Amino acid sequence: MQRLVALRQHAEISESTLRSIVFRVLCALHGVSPDEAIVQDCAQDAASVPDELSERVADIVRRAVAQGLGPFVLGALHEGSSDFVHQARRRNRGVYYTPPTIARYMANLTIRGWWAETQRVISEPAEALRVLESVRVLEPACGGGALLVAALEVLRELLLEGYQHVATCSREAISRAPSAIARRVVRHNLIGVDVDPLALEVTARSLWLACCATDKPGSPGALAPSLRQRDFVLDGAPERVDIVLGNPPYDALCPRERARHGAAPRGGERYTRARLAALRRDPDFVDARGGKLNLYELFLCRGASALKPGGRMTMIVPMGVLGDRQAAALRARLLDTLPPRTVDCFPQKDRARDRVFAAAKIATCVIQCERPRDADAAAPAPAIAIRSHPGGRPTTPWGQGLEVMSSALARLDPEGRAIPTCGRADWRALERLLARNPGLQRLGAHARQRQGELNETVYRRRGALTDARRAPGDVEILRGANLTRYCVREASQGTRLFLRSDARSAGARASRLADHRAPRIGFQRSAPQNNFRRLIAAPIAAGLCCFDTVSYVPPSSSRLPLAVILALMNSALYEWWFRLTSSNSKINAYQFQNLPLPQLVEDREAGARARAEAPARRLAALRARRQALGASPRWGLEWAGELADAIVAIEATRTLGARRERAALAPASARVQALLDDVVFALFELDDETAAVIRARAASRA
Repeated sequence: MQRLVALRQHAEISESTLRSIVFRVLCALHGVSPDEAIVQDCAQDAASVPDELSERVADIVRRAVAQGLGPFVLGALHEGSSDFVHQARRRNRGVYYTPPTIARYMANLTIRGWWAETQRVISEPAEALRVLESVRVLEPACGGGALLVAALEVLRELLLEGYQHVATCSREAISRAPSAIARRVVRHNLIGVDVDPLALEVTARSLWLACCATDKPGSPGALAPSLRQRDFVLDGAPERVDIVLGNPPYDALCPRERARHGAAPRGGERYTRARLAALRRDPDFVDARGGKLNLYELFLCRGASALKPGGRMTMIVPMGVLGDRQAAALRARLLDTLPPRTVDCFPQKDRARDRVFAAAKIATCVIQCERPRDADAAAPAPAIAIRSHPGGRPTTPWGQGLEVMSSALARLDPEGRAIPTCGRADWRALERLLARNPGLQRLGAHARQRQGELNETVYRRRGALTDARRAPGDVEILRGANLTRYCVREASQGTRLFLRSDARSAGARASRLADHRAPRIGFQRSAPQNNFRRLIAAPIAAGLCCFDTVSYVPPSSSRLPLAVILALMNSALYEWWFRLTSSNSKINAYQFQNLPLPQLVEDREAGARARAEAPARRLAALRARRQALGASPRWGLEWAGELADAIVAIEATRTLGARRERAALAPASARVQALLDDVVFALFELDDETAAVIRARAASRA
């Protein structure tokens, strides 16, 4: 694709000319003649294109076809050529072309699943076949038509199989079925919607090319596909359908948020402030109102409303829909009225070659939901099948995934009902933890975290920052990169900065500046999903300020000793629990508040006796008291805090060499950390098998 864009730039040809060439080459590859009326507006320009360029473009297309893109080539080339001219605009709109592998997977998963359920409900083959013949498939924001092309392929196969098994079909009809079915599916079963007329043109040509695989159907115009130029969010679906397949734009509509990221207003005049206000009042979007409006959430709401009973919707959207608190209302709507059947997670976002969208640094998921049939409305929701894939393709077998009832989600996250992204072993470990801790509390009931008091951009703009201490009252500012486990160190990135003493009253968070006068526990507010650890906490000495890349717990907002907070945040159990539902790189307040805490009871006499014992005997005493009391003795939690203080003392004297050493504890610290983790496991009454699962997951980058 880069080579194609480079060729276009080198030859200085128009976008329409490039499409004319590509279309002619595709026709030649499929052995059909193009309709001159479609390309006549480009004929004059096309005639002036050097033969060498045409041949080189043809070579690119041949190789693309050889890689299995087939009718998806035109959409992919449309994306490549459009990027060259409108790359910034497309990035600002959050629009990314659906890879053929993902498009085919989504179409097969959804349509074949819907067909299997239809056959279960309608046992008469001929009647079921008539339902299949009338199925309506909608792709909102169809772009290059990748999902419609994939749907065409699946429906053509299913209809051909159906005709071969229904006795009323003649042999003559079956013999010409592949070509006739393809044309019929395009005309009667597929609906495409997009605001861009050029995208609709590319979709029409892509569908025509898909028909070319079995026939020479004449011009693309003769197919007359049902393609509508309309805004799916503003105008809704043109009709109620059986299946919705979508790759919606990933775009925040909040003007302030877009301006903060330097993005142009999405859609120009289409999304004015007045229309955004109208969208917030639209009853269809009541579950997308929390926080910033995002187009993918609005598309999910519209898609859900467009489904008939028994219909299915599958969309590829950011993974945030699974766990973000901002999406909690939308997630609740799906769980309660449109239960998810399958969730495929693609968490990789840092390596371009291994993520779904090479041009988009975002973790995504394919979520398939089904609207219950009227007769099944009162039935319990089916289990959700969840898989996580290491790369940008669905490669993990279903047998290695997780099946969980939607009713069980509240046990993990009572307020947000986050959908976990873990495997079976992790879920079994969670069930054991919950079973042995019926009185489980949440950390948010005992401590509250705060976001760092300073925003670097705001304070730099106000001239409140300096790169050296120039006055006695200037205060050093920590950023997330300063924090390692148990120790504040020189930042791994960014410039050392100080807050000027004469500028402390500037900014919206000035009221929290007093927090820097007392010691506190800080942790990195952001860590990549494939980082060696997601939770990285350290004690912050009095007299240091924090940028908002750090979150912290001051003594005034915690009923637990700060050393206990430090121990828990750096424990294997907390790291494991956090990863179960984390769907982005942030460590948010609601995730902190949802971290588990065992039910605590006073047990001072046993604690005093245990304190005199060696660590192994003291740990055995903790386990025995936990089992006898049916709750966790408070002295066990205090012991974890003491162990955290011991690690702090070791790490404070440690000198680091290579940068990679920041990720590991000193050997002496690691031994204390292992004991600390055992203490935390004992507080939750976890057996060795469960502890091993938790340790393994916490140590992985998955």
